[in-house]
Amino acid sequence: MASDSTHEQTVNVPIPAYAAFETDATAQRMMSANVKALTQGAPSNDYAGLASHFAELAQRKVRPAGTVAMVLPLSALSGGSWGAVRKQWADGCDETVAVTIAQPDDLQSSFSADTGMSECLFIGSKKRHDAQR
Repeated sequence: MASDSTHEQTVNVPIPAYAAFETDATAQRMMSANVKALTQGAPSNDYAGLASHFAELAQRKVRPAGTVAMVLPLSALSGGSWGAVRKQWADGCDETVAVTIAQPDDLQSSFSADTGMSECLFIGSKKRHDAQR
């Protein structure tokens, strides 16, 4: 019986989010622990995936009145695990825009050529220090 190499790769990887560049299990666990330490108390989380960490980091790094744009999984707009990140956007942004592609399947509703999942474009302008929403 022929094995499905994609399935084997997924099953044999302890933490797929950190499996790039053929990292071993020890390196994957170390990277995961480092991300947890860096994001302790942050709204991002591993349930939402690495994209939530990038979204949270962008909000930290963009200057007041600056604008950030990110292509994110569509789940960022309504997924339960993204709720705290959306609250960060609501509390920390003057204006937000989300753009999606209305198509019947994931491949056609993606901005990226190779993700195979529905995506959205999020654009947010960070509040000035003295701004009130």
